[in-house]
Amino acid sequence: MQLPSSGWRRSTLRLALTAAALFGFVPVAAALDVTVTRLKTTEGDIVVCLWRSTDEGFPRCAEGRPFRKATAPASSARVSFPNLPAGQYAVSMFHDPKRMGKPETNLLGIPTSGIGIANNPRMSLTNRPTFEKGKVEIPDVKSIEIEAQYP
Repeated sequence: MQLPSSGWRRSTLRLALTAAALFGFVPVAAALDVTVTRLKTTEGDIVVCLWRSTDEGFPRCAEGRPFRKATAPASSARVSFPNLPAGQYAVSMFHDPKRMGKPETNLLGIPTSGIGIANNPRMSLTNRPTFEKGKVEIPDVKSIEIEAQYP
């Protein structure tokens, strides 16, 4: 039995990859730019974290979580996550004015520093942040703005 020529294999592979891309079988990588606004102070860092599913502890950033830091400017901070595979992600952030590596909280564990998630739902004790409320679709969404909320 004779194997097909290498030209035949190349064109077959090219056709297969084109069909896979058209029907969504090949993940597309894209960057996500996140701008955080409504910061109350220029001190410290802004920490922005990405989540792929609800069972990863959303919205609390933990070690091993993809995250980016930006030094807090006067009113907004911007970070970028390059080369993200296509899919759903939730995005959370917190303002870390004292660079402690975690949000500041009161005695009840309620954050006192700025926090927020994608899509900017108003958060309270009765309206807690969830993966569904803070999710975006990559590569459809290329940039988002999160407004810092101070409970």
